[in-house]
Amino acid sequence: GRVYLSRDGSFAVEVPADWEQSKQDGSNELTFLKGQVSVCVAAAETQDGDTVDQFLEFNKSVLRSMSPAAEVWAEGPATVAGASGSYFTMLCAGPRGRTIVRVAAALVQRRLYIFKTAAPSAELYTAQATINRMEQSFRVGEGLPQGNEASMQTS
Repeated sequence: GRVYLSRDGSFAVEVPADWEQSKQDGSNELTFLKGQVSVCVAAAETQDGDTVDQFLEFNKSVLRSMSPAAEVWAEGPATVAGASGSYFTMLCAGPRGRTIVRVAAALVQRRLYIFKTAAPSAELYTAQATINRMEQSFRVGEGLPQGNEASMQTS
């Protein structure tokens, strides 16, 4: 596998060699694809009073606006980037069948760490073990000296 470091060094994640990275210049978000399965990891600065629950509720409303029949399948506690957080999983109907979307987040020192997955229900079972390993490898980074950027380190 490969270890990817976010643009600002705030997080890292291990990714299997056969997954492609989707380029997002200027973003502190990393997205990886294998077929129609996607994994997105990100970190975002928060404001005073921001909570994981607010972030998750906002994401549920976005998914419902994209897929009005979307329904919450599961939700509860999750470990994200080594910290305690929460997640939800929704089933979203689409033109090519149902997609399962899972969004997990944790708040660490005024920064929200996010791990999102989306997969057609028919493909999720075969990708689940790999997704779990990626989620377990997701960790808070040390940051980078001012003005530096990082994208990939080999392990």
